[in-house]
Amino acid sequence: MGNSSSPEGKIINLQKEYLHLYLNERRDYPLAIRYKEFQARDEDGLEKRLGILGEAHFATNMESIIAEKIIHSYTAFAIEGATKMPNFFKFFSLAFAPALLTYAFATERTAPPANSLAKKYASSHFYPKFSLEDHDSSLFSFSQYSAMLLVAVVASVMSPYTFYSLKKHGDPLLPGTPAYEKSMQKKKSGKKSILERISDYGTHQNFPQRDQRMADRTQEIFQQEKSGDLLVIVGKNHLDGVVENLSQRISLKEVLSYP
Repeated sequence: MGNSSSPEGKIINLQKEYLHLYLNERRDYPLAIRYKEFQARDEDGLEKRLGILGEAHFATNMESIIAEKIIHSYTAFAIEGATKMPNFFKFFSLAFAPALLTYAFATERTAPPANSLAKKYASSHFYPKFSLEDHDSSLFSFSQYSAMLLVAVVASVMSPYTFYSLKKHGDPLLPGTPAYEKSMQKKKSGKKSILERISDYGTHQNFPQRDQRMADRTQEIFQQEKSGDLLVIVGKNHLDGVVENLSQRISLKEVLSYP
């Protein structure tokens, strides 16, 4: 890994400068990714660059392109999830597969997501990559597992209707679509269907604990990683919680917020 005066270091510095210009020119793009960049100070008083990228886990072509440009300006990566997923998480992934595939193809979110791009880029350039979580059975209660399984079954059965609805009303993650406007109205009103409430119970109830765990792990990696450029990649709904928890642990000065 080169320093700032090496050819590799100079390329990274140019990519940083270009990234800010590139993102500022694309603030009005309807995208479902978020990015914050900070000048952060570790426990030794050393100032380093820390970026946090929030993604939707399913990417459009443009989101994938922007994520790739962000990734290429960093030299170390910390990614949501565990290095090795236990079998029960693989089971739930399979249970949700029909619904997730329906959503991906109906909304054309089939491009590589940021977490996959970062892993590939880090491996090809021999940059360090870390996992932010160690999944274990204590993360969710039995009733939460049951709720997630119920949601997976119902969502799979409803896949044909979901595909039709998404094609008609658009991607609920993209500003400007009828589906997005409807989801914002529902969010403001606080009204949720029974299935949405069950889904929230199964997955979102643990968000504060997961945000705290990922912030703890980020602090640990940030302290030990000496490259000066660490990019943290999480689901976009975790971004604010991770930043809030991190700000209580290390000094953060925001340099850029996108969009």
